[in-house]
Amino acid sequence: GNRNPYIDRPEFVALIWGAFMAVDDVSISKNLTIVPNPVRGNVLRVTGEKDLKKFKIALIINSAGQNVQTIEKPFENGNTVNLKSLPKGVYFLKLDNSNTKFIIED
Repeated sequence: GNRNPYIDRPEFVALIWGAFMAVDDVSISKNLTIVPNPVRGNVLRVTGEKDLKKFKIALIINSAGQNVQTIEKPFENGNTVNLKSLPKGVYFLKLDNSNTKFIIED
């Protein structure tokens, strides 16, 4: 008789308690690639998009969904984005409707 609905129907967990991550609506871009990934240092090199200058603002989002850096005209001088000093962790680069995941290591 006494059944656990979370075991029988695990999809109820997300419906009742929300998503497991704060960044629950991230569609990873297949066009943009960050190399190398994991990133070492404070420079992201982005490849895969022919016209990177079309992106006017880049947002760096942490795994809690918080914007930790906003960069205006991120690709004005090429295909790199300069980051401020960020701790190790998982981040997302958001450019318009594209998101690309990257990891910072020391």
